[in-house]
Amino acid sequence: MNTESLSKVFATHLGKTLHSTEEEIAVMAYGLFALLQTLLSIGIVIAIGAFLGIMFESFILSLSIALLRKYSGGAHATSAERCLFIGTFISILGALLGHKLGLYLTVPLTVYIIFFIFIWNFYIVFKLAPVASPSKPLSSISKQQKLKRGSLTMLLIYLLTVIFLSYITLVSHSPFPLIYAFCIMIGMSWQVFTLTTIGHKVASFLDHALIHIFSIIKISNYKGENNL
Repeated sequence: MNTESLSKVFATHLGKTLHSTEEEIAVMAYGLFALLQTLLSIGIVIAIGAFLGIMFESFILSLSIALLRKYSGGAHATSAERCLFIGTFISILGALLGHKLGLYLTVPLTVYIIFFIFIWNFYIVFKLAPVASPSKPLSSISKQQKLKRGSLTMLLIYLLTVIFLSYITLVSHSPFPLIYAFCIMIGMSWQVFTLTTIGHKVASFLDHALIHIFSIIKISNYKGENNL
């Protein structure tokens, strides 16, 4: 049983106990699914990150994506499994990149990077967020405004955190705070990228590529079983 089915079963059982309507049960199921999917994604990212020696980096990057996505929305894969696979891939790849950047770039150069990255992110979020999905439509103007404010608030929190981490590196001469700052910026920037038209096209390309790959694997396994 996958996370989506598990969420529906649990929400249905809870809804009957609370005498909830079908709409309320559907909302509960979506909320449970989002929570389980997020926890599973972060758990897998931490496990792979620990194996590669970048556990904290991958956790920070994955959390940065998840927290902003809660308010901003963004491009989705057509199945929960492929969404999980893409999210894990981006988190691990981004953590590896963030680790290298934090090791080799100086704080003065990072200040320029922070400036340009946050200018771009604030502009895109202000212009596009929140982005609805088929499973989570945005029906009211007030809800859209609330989610936009939440998205901008998260960006502000990220900005203050990145500045603080950069300062810690400057005074302590330890590269790790700067590494974590880059992981936050990479995770945040990927999530903001998924709000754009190009981001949707990239997500769609990855989704269809995984569909093709999984189909090949399934056919290969089927042929292998028949040859036994």
